[in-house]
Amino acid sequence: MVGTAAIALLVLGQAAARPVELNPEVASFHIENLEFRTALQLLSRQVGATFEIRPGLQGKVTFSAKRVLLSTIVRHLAIQVDGGYEVRDGKYVVFAKETNPSGVTIPYLEIDKRLAMDALREVFRHHPKAKWEVEGTFRDGVNLKIEEEVPFEFALRRVLPHAQGDYQVSKGVYYVQVGEVVKVR
Repeated sequence: MVGTAAIALLVLGQAAARPVELNPEVASFHIENLEFRTALQLLSRQVGATFEIRPGLQGKVTFSAKRVLLSTIVRHLAIQVDGGYEVRDGKYVVFAKETNPSGVTIPYLEIDKRLAMDALREVFRHHPKAKWEVEGTFRDGVNLKIEEEVPFEFALRRVLPHAQGDYQVSKGVYYVQVGEVVKVR
């Protein structure tokens, strides 16, 4: 019995050391009326993916498919609990969809190795009527991919942490500042 446990631990250790493909094809995934978090735990065990589940996501989900990409499964599960996802730093971050005060949505956003200021310009490009001001110096690069339609404010909040920045809206103007919370003017 001790020898078997040691072999199992060795095999698990080897499996954990291998790099995990970010968006593998899943041979088969079938669940019915299962808690959302439990479904992602099963999916994680099946493909070795890492999930970060943000607060506010709960409910039961159902999914059945063969030979489907992991991202497709995650998207369909998240939709059933009024959520969405993004891939960040090699893991799937699943979040509750938020209200959309600006009424502007961004259908798809991929920012790859851009300076933070350029990433910010790309987000604001989707909201051409927005007025915005920036204080501070952006130095870091941004890698971010959002593969579904999200509110403008959600995309903005995903870019700013990469530059240690924050924003606040006052009198219709987005004030963006790097390094500390923006004070209303």
